[in-house]
Amino acid sequence: MESLRPWIEAAKYLSAWDLLGTARTSRLWRKVTEAEEVWLELVERQSEGLITDEVRTVAGSPKRLYRALYTAPCLHYVAGPNLYRFPIPFRNLPIRETLAGSTVLTKASFLIRLPDSSIFACGGDHSSSSFFDYGLRCTYRLYPLTLTTQSLADLPTRRCYPCGLYYHGSVYIFGGSDYRNMLKTAVKYELAAGKWRELPEMLEARCSTTPCLQGCEVYLVGGVPATGAEAFNVNTERYRLLPISLGGVADSVTVVTNQELIIFTLKTVYTYALPDCSLVHSASIDSDNYVWSHTQPLIHHGEVWFYYWHRECLALFTLSSRKFRLLPALPYTQMTSKAVV
Repeated sequence: MESLRPWIEAAKYLSAWDLLGTARTSRLWRKVTEAEEVWLELVERQSEGLITDEVRTVAGSPKRLYRALYTAPCLHYVAGPNLYRFPIPFRNLPIRETLAGSTVLTKASFLIRLPDSSIFACGGDHSSSSFFDYGLRCTYRLYPLTLTTQSLADLPTRRCYPCGLYYHGSVYIFGGSDYRNMLKTAVKYELAAGKWRELPEMLEARCSTTPCLQGCEVYLVGGVPATGAEAFNVNTERYRLLPISLGGVADSVTVVTNQELIIFTLKTVYTYALPDCSLVHSASIDSDNYVWSHTQPLIHHGEVWFYYWHRECLALFTLSSRKFRLLPALPYTQMTSKAVV
């Protein structure tokens, strides 16, 4: 599949022309004329498989395509001042945008989508003399639509490779590492109050895992060096052991859908029925490295998506067929396209 970037560039200028109204310049006119030519050519080539079915439904109008790009469900990846967006319907179109204000976020930070489409980001690692020497306490709120950042209260302790999620006005952060010890500690950030609060410790220390929410329980599965799973009740703030043992498979990504807990590990994807956690299905997956994502998976049209940063590609799991595959995406170090704003 070819890149969709020409579509987006054309949509950007045609939408700008429509929005600017009478404030039109000769320079913009030249851009609009070029964009119209590109757009007409691309419309003629729709049938060649350039775009997915979802995108085809909006491709007849540049304004609709431009809007769809920014309202589509998407995965995010952050490295320093750069925010990378992967709109799921566009699949092979990673978009790099530069955040206003500096951040020190790295792939060891954890990102959490909030209900207002902003992103809560915390933790990470600090590089010194070609090796990582300690975790970070930094916390930010990122706003993808305006490309702005807001610094929040620092984490109480340094953490790299933590995990977490949002629930009812608060962000819950579990485990991680300070590069000396794996952590059992957990904390809660109340968004309205802007304050951190300590939570009871987990049953096992763990980092490099991606949790999920079932009802009022946070499922914490695998991770380094944990071998088991536990559930944290956000109402009672108590943990319970889950009858799941992964045998020290290290990194993992989890998601709950249709009363099933799906766990992606190094070589296997497991499906457990809830609430009894009985094993329903397991299958080998094509992976030769750690499976971990520093943002939560996204479920869209019967598919589970996450950014598989060790392989620098998108991971896709189809729920109906239980098939796992990897889709190529440009490595974040090579994403040099202009921001689409």
